[in-house]
Amino acid sequence: DEAFENALKNIFIGMREYEIRAEFEYQLIKRGFDGFVYPSVVLSGERSSFPISFTSNNVFKENDVLQIDLSPIHRGVGLHMARVVFSSLTDEIENAWRIYNKSFNIIEDLLKPGTLSSRIDERIRSYLSEKGFQYFHYTGFPLYNFSKPYIYPDSGDSLERDMIFVISPGLYVKNKYGFRVKRSVRIKDHSFETLDKFGTE
Repeated sequence: DEAFENALKNIFIGMREYEIRAEFEYQLIKRGFDGFVYPSVVLSGERSSFPISFTSNNVFKENDVLQIDLSPIHRGVGLHMARVVFSSLTDEIENAWRIYNKSFNIIEDLLKPGTLSSRIDERIRSYLSEKGFQYFHYTGFPLYNFSKPYIYPDSGDSLERDMIFVISPGLYVKNKYGFRVKRSVRIKDHSFETLDKFGTE
């Protein structure tokens, strides 16, 4: 979170995606991170509406959504950090962002031991579908070095105490913008804790 906050101070309109990627990677490496599990991805503007893509020389412009997806390794543990940044907010994007953020809130009562992962997936997908949005990737997956839970429609995994995993639904408007935030959580005895605080406010 500290690395994100400091990188954002050096991001401005007119930078290219690869320049923004370099700034975020620099801030992480400067703080002792060892490398990255997979190549970092920065997508701006309509490119943020592509769920799977690559960093390009596209220029970050006014009214663009900026999607940042990093996988830093710290002390042998791979982390997943995806956040969304706005140069400014149109009414449409602000409303979509509010809807997207609520998809995290509506599952809080399910984040406890014994819950089937598929129930989490179904609740988020149903909610976003009611609002007119769909996505086609997993809703969640275990943190690197962990084997479960995977959160998707047919998953048989159940949540257990001390599981650490990523919740990452998506909201995409074709050729306009997209959101995908990755939140890391740990299951406790009767509830959960969020391990990262930055990105869905």
